[in-house]
Amino acid sequence: MSKHGNLTIRDVARATGVATATLRAWEERHGFPAPSRLPGGQRRYDEDDLARIRRVLAERAAGATLPGAIARAAAESSSSGSFFADLRWGTGRLEPQV
Repeated sequence: MSKHGNLTIRDVARATGVATATLRAWEERHGFPAPSRLPGGQRRYDEDDLARIRRVLAERAAGATLPGAIARAAAESSSSGSFFADLRWGTGRLEPQV
């Protein structure tokens, strides 16, 4: 599945407050975010990328480790197709109810 974003790394940095160098480091070290690339190699992000980056920031503010926050944010993009399964898997605190 390919995605086509129109936001530059500078746009993302302005929107999230995360420095461009930090975004590049996250991508190199953690594979996150994974922007699309133009033929010249320039990164392009979409609104889903912004949402995942903001999720990482929120989790970090709540005390999560960077790798843990990134793993959870990245997992959001790999949905199972079931809202309830994703919710239960993502939180780890929901028990099935009969």
